[in-house]
Amino acid sequence: EYLAWLGGDSSFRSVVALQDFSDTGRGLCARERIEMEDTILEIPAEKILSALNFRFSPLFHLIPSDFFPSWVFSGTIEDDTNDEGYHPYLQTHLYQVLHNPFMATILLLMYERFNTGSYWKEMISLMPSMEDSILFWSDDELQSLVGSSLDPSYVIMKNKKCAQVYLDCLAPIFKYHADLFPPDMQSIDNFKWALTSLWSRGYMLDDNDEFPGLVPFADMFNHYPSEAKEYVAVYNLDSCTNSFKVIAKRSYDIGDQVFSTYGHKSNDEWLVDYGFVFRNNPVKDVRIKHPSLHPSDAFYKEKLKILSSHGDNVYAAPENKVAKFSYLRIFFFDETEMEQFPNCTTLADVDSCSPFNLGISFRNERMVYEYVLDFMNSITRPKEEREKLKRELEALEACTELPLTDQKRKMCLIFITEEQRALDELVEQYSKQLETIVTECKN
Repeated sequence: EYLAWLGGDSSFRSVVALQDFSDTGRGLCARERIEMEDTILEIPAEKILSALNFRFSPLFHLIPSDFFPSWVFSGTIEDDTNDEGYHPYLQTHLYQVLHNPFMATILLLMYERFNTGSYWKEMISLMPSMEDSILFWSDDELQSLVGSSLDPSYVIMKNKKCAQVYLDCLAPIFKYHADLFPPDMQSIDNFKWALTSLWSRGYMLDDNDEFPGLVPFADMFNHYPSEAKEYVAVYNLDSCTNSFKVIAKRSYDIGDQVFSTYGHKSNDEWLVDYGFVFRNNPVKDVRIKHPSLHPSDAFYKEKLKILSSHGDNVYAAPENKVAKFSYLRIFFFDETEMEQFPNCTTLADVDSCSPFNLGISFRNERMVYEYVLDFMNSITRPKEEREKLKRELEALEACTELPLTDQKRKMCLIFITEEQRALDELVEQYSKQLETIVTECKN
């Protein structure tokens, strides 16, 4: 039924087919020889679940047309001309959400999940359940991550941020427009499901990364991890053919699994955003838990203004000769450095600064590297514990079928063992860099 829905449109083209693979699970295999630059998939634009296609939902006909931006009516990416001048609905939550392509797509997905006659019913029925996302793990399941860089407190913080977005943006809509939205679709769990689905399966449809969408069939590609950061496929929304195209950047024989590239990410990003991890992940970055800025800091307000633009993550990476630890550098700024950067308003202003290019003091750099090394040493496990975790992982990998709880435990063990390998390299590298910094401090 899924393929019949897609194939019912004459502009749908595909040289791949669904297949289960022993190592990656369900994916796409080549039905014919594929050469580099061949079109692998061509999906009609109207089949994409996106705010651009809001007009295919019953919700479109229930909401007054004045609430919608102009691109909803045209179905094409364009500047929103409805925002010119005063608008009577401008301050309402529903108006603001519908004019935000990302949040509008979230709202649409939440609604269509419970719409039995949904235009996208066949695609939604094949999407993973909530349990695949780490944001839905129980406290007991998260305990497997204790002592790693992905501490349960980080997941709890992510959940709190999700809850805040829900409360700020969507809860008021459901309160004041309860008649438009079925009770089942209004839950925060449904919001988190829609959010993580769009994170892990969505494509950006425009060059500015503002319009996300779920592209049927294209969301079946498995990721191709590459040491060389190779992109094995590229995609674009072709305005001339009004279709979404996936173009091969390597060749495939008949029966080969055909891959895409989700990006070059560390295992903690894969686990949080996608619900899986990689053995031998070529990206060996380790997330560094950054310190919290205390109100007693003499420059608390100034630093907070800059640091709030950064987000949650600082990473130690093997390939960085001079790491981009902007958050930590600003955190450790003293009075002299604050005066030295009077126009510093974002982290980008100090991204390229270090003692090696006359930007930051060696005192500051020493404190940064000492902090990073202390954190990495705190999550480095003794040899005996590593051996114990390795044996447990081998036992789980020997099982052909595992209950969901054991599958999650297995993912956590892979994450921890891969992180320990990365830490061995990183601790050695950053220790040598700290020795250089200490020497320069003495000089």
